[in-house]
Amino acid sequence: MDVAVYTRVSTKHEEQLSSMENQKRHYIDFCDRNNYNLVKLYSDEGLSATSPKRKEYLEMIYDAGLDFIRDKNSNEILYFKLSERTPKFDLIITKDVSRFARNTDAIVLARKLREKGVYVLFENAGFSTDDNDWELRLSLLLTFSQQESIDRSKKVAFAYKQRSKSGIFHLARNLYGYKYNPETKIVSVVEEEAEVIRKMFDLYINGYGVKNISNYLNENNIKTQNGKEWVGGNVRRLLRNEKYIGRVILNKYTNSGITGSNKKIKRPESEWVIHEDAIPAIIDMDTWNKAQEVISKRVDQSKEGSLTGSRKVKNIFYNKLYCGRCGKPFVRVSATKERSYGTFVQYNYICSNRRQRKSCDNTMKTHGVLEKRINEFAANELPNVLMEKRDMLKRIISIEKKMLTGKMKLSERMCGSIKKKIAQIDDEVNKLITAFAKSSSTVVSVIEKKIEELELTKQELNNQLLDHDVISIESKINQLDDSYSDLDKMVKEEYSFEEALKYIGKITVDGDDISFNVLSDGKLEPLLNIDVNKIGQSNLEKLIKETKELLKS
Repeated sequence: MDVAVYTRVSTKHEEQLSSMENQKRHYIDFCDRNNYNLVKLYSDEGLSATSPKRKEYLEMIYDAGLDFIRDKNSNEILYFKLSERTPKFDLIITKDVSRFARNTDAIVLARKLREKGVYVLFENAGFSTDDNDWELRLSLLLTFSQQESIDRSKKVAFAYKQRSKSGIFHLARNLYGYKYNPETKIVSVVEEEAEVIRKMFDLYINGYGVKNISNYLNENNIKTQNGKEWVGGNVRRLLRNEKYIGRVILNKYTNSGITGSNKKIKRPESEWVIHEDAIPAIIDMDTWNKAQEVISKRVDQSKEGSLTGSRKVKNIFYNKLYCGRCGKPFVRVSATKERSYGTFVQYNYICSNRRQRKSCDNTMKTHGVLEKRINEFAANELPNVLMEKRDMLKRIISIEKKMLTGKMKLSERMCGSIKKKIAQIDDEVNKLITAFAKSSSTVVSVIEKKIEELELTKQELNNQLLDHDVISIESKINQLDDSYSDLDKMVKEEYSFEEALKYIGKITVDGDDISFNVLSDGKLEPLLNIDVNKIGQSNLEKLIKETKELLKS
C-alpha cells in the first residue's frame, strides 16, 4: 500500500525540532514494519494545526487528489473539492487528530478524501477513516481537541494581558529606528535610523506629502530595513506609530479566531493597555502632535472623493481625468498656502505615472485651469456634440427596432407552433396514462419508456420557448425608446459647469491640450446589440432583409 505521513511541531524551539526528526525516523520504521511503501513524508515546522498557511499539509491534500478554493480577498481556504487527478497514495498516517486538524470541518475533508480512495490513520487513537464508526469517533476527538485549543488560547491571552499590565513586552520585529535584544529584553535606539525618522517628521510638518518624502529618501539612497526603496505607505505608517514618542500600546489587536484567517481586529480602546515612556523616544511630543494634526487635515484621495479628518472634500474629477501620453489616471494633490488674506488649500492634478515613477513628462494642471476649459467646452462645443450624438443614435435605434420587430414576429409564430406541439404531447401522455392502467405487466415498461421520451421532448420544447421570449424583446424596444428620449432631453443651447461635467465621461490631458469624450462611460448610451461601426450600414440593411425573408418562410 502506498502511504503518506504527516508530521508537525508547533514551535521552532530546538527541542521541538529535535522531536520533528524523531517523528520522521519513527514513521520510516513504522512503514517498514507494516510493509507500507512510503511515498512522501510531509512536515510543517512552527505552525499550529489551526493555521491556514501549512504549506506541506496543503501540498499533501493536493497530492491526495483534492483542490482547495480560496477567498479572493482574505486568501482563506473556503472548501476542498474533488479533482480529476489520481492520488499519489492510498493512506495518510499521522500521530493524532491534533496533528491533522482541530476544526470539526475536518469531517468534510475526510469524506472528500474517502471519495478519492484515500484514508487517514490516526496512530495514537488507533483507528482510521476506513473503519465503520470512523465519523463518530473522529467527531468526538475533534470536539475535544478544539476545546483544548480554546482553553489554551484563553490561558495564553490572560498571561499576555498580565504581562502587558506589568510593562513586559517584546517587539515582534525590529521597528525602523529601534533594535530589540530578546535576551536582555531591552529596546535601544539605532541613531542612524532615528535621524531618518526625525527628518521624515520634519519634512511632513513642513508641507511634504508622504510620496514626496519617500522620493526624498530614495534620491538620497536611504533604504528600508529590508534594503528596499521607500513608498508612501511605509512613510505614512511610521508617521502614525506612537512608539516613536516612547508610547507602547498593548492588547490593541486580536485575531479573528482559533480556526480563522488570523486577520487582525482592533479591540475597543477601553481594553488597550497603554505604557508611556516604555521605550526611548525618538520624536518629541510637540513634533508628534503637529504631525498628527497634519494627518487629520491632509487630503487622501479615495473612490468617493477625498477625506480630511472628519470632513469630506469631494474630488469632482475622480475617475475622469487621464494622461494623454501614457494613459494613466491623473491624481489630485493638495498644498496649504499662506497669503496675506489668510490660509487656503490649492488643488493640482498630476499624472500618477509622473508622480510615482517620474516616467512621464506630462504637465500638471491646476483646478482652475480645468474648470475654465470645461466652462469653455460647455458654452461652445457640448451643444453640437450632444446634438450629433442624438441624431446618430436616432438612426441606429431605427435600424435596431426594425430588426427587433422582425425577431418578435418570428418569435410569436415560433411560440405558437411550439405551444401546439406541447399540447399534442400532453394529450398523448394522458392517453398513455389511461392505457397504462388497463395494460398487462408486459406492456407497462414499454408505456413508461414512451411517457419518459415524451416528457423529455416537452422539456426541450419548453427550453425553446425561453429562446423566443417575446416579452424580453418588447422590453428591449422600450429601452431603445427610453435611451433616445433621455438623450433628446439633454440637447439644449447652453449648459452649466455641473451639467457638462455630468455628461463628460473622460477628460484627456496632453500638455496644453485638454479634450473630452462625452457619454463615454456608457451610463446614458442605449444597450444596443449591434455595433454600427463594426457592421456598417449596408450590412445592417442586409440583416433586416434576411429577417423579413425568414418571416415569409
